[in-house]
Amino acid sequence: DYVGKNLPTAPGERVRLRLENVDREPDAVWLIKE
Repeated sequence: DYVGKNLPTAPGERVRLRLENVDREPDAVWLIKE
């Protein structure tokens, strides 16, 4: 499914996403600087 959210990132940043209906964990989003 597409939720229509744009999350701009800089070079060296990653986005991690966890969805409750897939992982059985609460929904969460992380922005990780590498």
